[in-house]
Amino acid sequence: NYLWKYHRTFSMLEDSIGYICPDKLSKEEIPEISNGLKKTRGLIIDLRYYPSQDFNEFVSQYIVPDSVKYTVRFTYPDLALPGVFYARDYSYPTYKTEKYNAPIIIMVNEGTQSYGETSVQKIQNNPYTITIGSQSAGADGNISKFTLPRGVLGAFSGLGWYYPDGWVVNRQGVKIDHEVRPTLEGVREGRDEVLETALNLIEANTEEE
Repeated sequence: NYLWKYHRTFSMLEDSIGYICPDKLSKEEIPEISNGLKKTRGLIIDLRYYPSQDFNEFVSQYIVPDSVKYTVRFTYPDLALPGVFYARDYSYPTYKTEKYNAPIIIMVNEGTQSYGETSVQKIQNNPYTITIGSQSAGADGNISKFTLPRGVLGAFSGLGWYYPDGWVVNRQGVKIDHEVRPTLEGVREGRDEVLETALNLIEANTEEE
């Protein structure tokens, strides 16, 4: 059962393939993980889990090329002029450090949401990245809360969230290269079929080289 066996921040899978589950990644772990990356021929990043805030720094240091100008575009309303929206491009800082240049597989599903979706967009700036899985939540942007009568609480994404080329993340989710969904048979057998596909893709991409 891959999912339970490798659910920790950084693991080395078979055949020198790295696996990162960023939900508990801390800043203190980054140097150790970066050293571990040097021993891998491919990397799997499991963004089916909500990433920690420190994961952003890891991605900036070791994944995103310094040449990337911006990662996301968002729109926001002018509250003084109803119906008027403004657009802004936003980039996360990168560091002049050695970037990962082997195959990267990002795994996503409906659990990939908000900051997790932004993380996917950011990592996809690395040209060695392939994204697999199923549609993410499409819930990026800030959280705008409201209260209905009788104290019913609600919230919605208060920003329009896009890729630089105009692809809308809201309700549609992040861009996916290969759709992969768990099957009933796989669930019964306790397999993680998305992870299996990720391993096969790294094998295929490293064999071509």
